[in-house]
Amino acid sequence: MDTKALADEKNLLHKINNVLPNSVYIFDFKQRNLVWMNDRVRELYGYTLEEIRAMGKEFYANTMHPHDIPVLLKGIQDAENLKDEIGRAHV
Repeated sequence: MDTKALADEKNLLHKINNVLPNSVYIFDFKQRNLVWMNDRVRELYGYTLEEIRAMGKEFYANTMHPHDIPVLLKGIQDAENLKDEIGRAHV
């Protein structure tokens, strides 16, 4: 893919992600923090990506219902287990 086509695709994905009514984000399971988020996350929570990163775990404690935190932690653990399973399958 040439540079212009790649830039066009990136621009299209950016536009799509920012018109979706839902939040879209990329979460780094190892660092336990956000890597990227669309504008909807900022609209919903009132924080920029940098502010969320700086808050670390406190962001989740401040914005999630206490009953949802175990669900988040289980999802993280499930993703880590899946990564381990995929790694073992390719050895």
